[in-house]
Amino acid sequence: MNTRLLILVFLLLGLAKQEVHSQFGFSHEIGVIAGPVVFYSDFGQRYDFETNSGNVGFGVGLIHYITFLIVQTVTVTHVTLTSTITSNFVTK
Repeated sequence: MNTRLLILVFLLLGLAKQEVHSQFGFSHEIGVIAGPVVFYSDFGQRYDFETNSGNVGFGVGLIHYITFLIVQTVTVTHVTLTSTITSNFVTK
């Protein structure tokens, strides 16, 4: 009896209408960026270590992506808007 019930459940699940929308309308993505920053100067002597070693620091930022899905009669267009906030800290 349990086997028949299990087969019936799997049969009903298999015949049921299944739809998956991977991107319905719009989606948000938020990210964090961080890492070392080096500012090289083209003013002064080339490959001057003292000038370049003073321009080393750390950068931190936030990134926000919003993606719109525009469905027209024939084509589907993805439009992505990006907003970024970054800050670089230089140690001396």
